[in-house]
Amino acid sequence: MKKIFILLSTIGLLLGCNDRLQQDSINPNLPTTTTFFKTEADAVASVNAVYTGLIVDGFFNRMGAVMADGRSDELSSRSPWDVLSTVAAFVMPSTSAGAPIIWADSYNLINRANQTIAGVGAMTNIDANLKNRVLGQAYFLRAFAHFHVSLFYKDVPIVISVPLTHDDYFPKTSTQAEVWTQVIADLTLAKTLLPADYASVTGIDQGQKDRVTLGAAQSLLGRVYLYQGNWAQAEAEFDAVISSGKYGLATNYTDNFTENPGAEQANPEAIFSVEFTNDQSPTLNWGGVPDASWRQFSAIAPTYGAKNFGFCDFYPTAWLYNEMKKEKTIAGGTDPRLFATIVSNEPTEGHTTLYGVPWASQAYAPTEIWIKKFTRCDQGVVNETANFNSGINYLVIRYADVLLMDAEAKNEIGGKQAAVASLLKQVRDRATLPDLTAGFIAMTQAQMRDQIAHERVTELGIEGKRINDIIRWGWLNDPVKVAQLKANDFEWNNWVPGHEYLPIPQTELDQNPNLSKNSAN
Repeated sequence: MKKIFILLSTIGLLLGCNDRLQQDSINPNLPTTTTFFKTEADAVASVNAVYTGLIVDGFFNRMGAVMADGRSDELSSRSPWDVLSTVAAFVMPSTSAGAPIIWADSYNLINRANQTIAGVGAMTNIDANLKNRVLGQAYFLRAFAHFHVSLFYKDVPIVISVPLTHDDYFPKTSTQAEVWTQVIADLTLAKTLLPADYASVTGIDQGQKDRVTLGAAQSLLGRVYLYQGNWAQAEAEFDAVISSGKYGLATNYTDNFTENPGAEQANPEAIFSVEFTNDQSPTLNWGGVPDASWRQFSAIAPTYGAKNFGFCDFYPTAWLYNEMKKEKTIAGGTDPRLFATIVSNEPTEGHTTLYGVPWASQAYAPTEIWIKKFTRCDQGVVNETANFNSGINYLVIRYADVLLMDAEAKNEIGGKQAAVASLLKQVRDRATLPDLTAGFIAMTQAQMRDQIAHERVTELGIEGKRINDIIRWGWLNDPVKVAQLKANDFEWNNWVPGHEYLPIPQTELDQNPNLSKNSAN
């Protein structure tokens, strides 16, 4: 099977309860803490349930990606749904139906990870190496979910155990710095437990490619260090990933956004990806508990799909389009990554169709631009329904991003411009852009910062990275940069300091007296 997430995914909601919540007397067929965690299959099934939390709305089914992209200057919203329009305009109220989505799904995944850590950690009749691998995955996923929720809300609770008492259900707010310290601790531990791959392991998980690896833990740990400004530690993690020889750039950039299972599984660029299928089961996986009829599709596709082919809730900004048109290829053409990211009418480049339909037949203006990345507009489909069957995986961490992050860390350390230029060249070579090594080596540190910002947009556009880059680079404290963001995307005219984050959901504040409001409330 291509996917591993759906198996026994309901387990995560049924374990770790106190006596008042035990389900034995209600339905004896449901697993409980006394009947589960008995076999190696149970251990693997429990961590599968944690993975399932990644394919719901608050992560990469839709909102975890869309709410990141929408707050950047890469996209503008045209959605009639206030959840999307307000988050993109930095005016979402804490009472919005959208405010709890990422929060709830993040802590649901954290709870599942804690159940696996507690349950599998206590098992004795399990192969030690398999046990370590399962625990390593759970620690990674718990770290990832804490990092994820903190990027959206900043200061959030740390939850590292299954709630057992009344007070456990009301965790206090921790600072983002404290959360990231916990994330680092979990990832550091995960590194000691995870294999480099699953081809050489022995056990029931042998040969499975969709699981977290040592390289994923190193890459995420490097990202956290980078976001903290711990350049040397970040560099060490990225260098370890690169020197491992386990990863590389896909030959074709578009292989990172295909729904072809063979290309997905063979992609050397995929370090940590979230898996989707294009099956047509009837129940959409916006959230909740999956059942046999659950469709494991990517809802980013209909959300981003162009007019007449999706909800077209967002469209690319002219700034993003122009940024990707800045440089010509060696042959004098447009950067090919543009055509994998944005749909535009480019007759001189041979791009005159949308979803295989002639541009003019849709009554689009010649200058209109739409989103291509994560939609099915290269699959020959011609209706909105087809986007509800998208099986495009979401590459949360890909090798090109590691190369660019390593270049950034080295630039900040200083004295390593030749290495920085070499890393950038690898990414640029795939796009057949000119070799600018000599010019890059001659750049100052500040000039290279601007160059890396450009390289990240052209390589990683509409992949949820830009808003976090804007925040961590300190641009929101720089009036010149803020003015630039406002020029790039009109929605930034609504931004006031602190509203780059989502508000803490009012429902959570009402229920938990230990929570604090954040700057967006």
